[in-house]
Amino acid sequence: MHMPALSDRLLKPSAAPPAEKMIAGGDVRDMARWSGKSPFCESALLVRKKNGAAACGDSAFSYSDQEKAVLGVFDGVGREADANLASSKAAAGALSYLKEIKLPDCSGLLLCMKDAFRQAAVSIKTGDTTGVLALILKTGSGVIGSAGDSPAYILRSDGTTEIPLPLDTERGNGARLLDFFSRRSIIFSCLPMTWERAHIAPIQLNEGDRLVLASDGLSNNLFVSVRHNRVTDCSGTADLAQLLGGAHEPAQMIALLAEEVARRIEARSIWKWGRTMISKPDDVSIAALRFK
Repeated sequence: MHMPALSDRLLKPSAAPPAEKMIAGGDVRDMARWSGKSPFCESALLVRKKNGAAACGDSAFSYSDQEKAVLGVFDGVGREADANLASSKAAAGALSYLKEIKLPDCSGLLLCMKDAFRQAAVSIKTGDTTGVLALILKTGSGVIGSAGDSPAYILRSDGTTEIPLPLDTERGNGARLLDFFSRRSIIFSCLPMTWERAHIAPIQLNEGDRLVLASDGLSNNLFVSVRHNRVTDCSGTADLAQLLGGAHEPAQMIALLAEEVARRIEARSIWKWGRTMISKPDDVSIAALRFK
């Protein structure tokens, strides 16, 4: 049997171990953060419990190795105890599946994402949760999926910001302000019952692009555009892009967002010309990634 020379073995760099972290809501006393990197991306997580809540209903995870990166955010629905269990079990199920997959072609990525939601759903024993997932290859090709009202945002290096997936929620343009803010928490799908209805789409990230996955603890505390007492743009993309500004490191991004959401919750409402924000106290979970 041929053995490589000792000098060859010493000079050849070994592959870096995967960067992996899951933050379960039940482990969060106040706020938990994490950041890591792989050869082609940097990522960060933040989960913060709502002030006064007995338990945190949000969970999040990140995994990256030499070939792929996976991110997930789950936002438990209903009673605190059930919400916590649902989000953490769903996150653990999706992570265990996604980190083990072999690299498929583009059509295979879509099927992998659907299977990830199925695995998240069957892992839930009690409670319900919304969720958003992303799988990114080292080439920048990838797929994202969302069940319920947990959004994904892509902040392009050219300054544009996108929401590539629709949300199954009452939030919508054209609604009167009172109707919009009173009905924004109504959702039409969640796990485990309606995992087949998850919205799934391919994406392509380029150098410098940033991806943000979040619970509605972020999206419900962004400014919406208004005109004549009606919502004209509920996406919050302009506000998000302005908040993050020149912050390109994922750890810095999540810190800025968490700080601003806390300030807005304390302020309760902020009215400006052509836009407004009425806060919604909630758990907050954010997963951010920058493609190198």
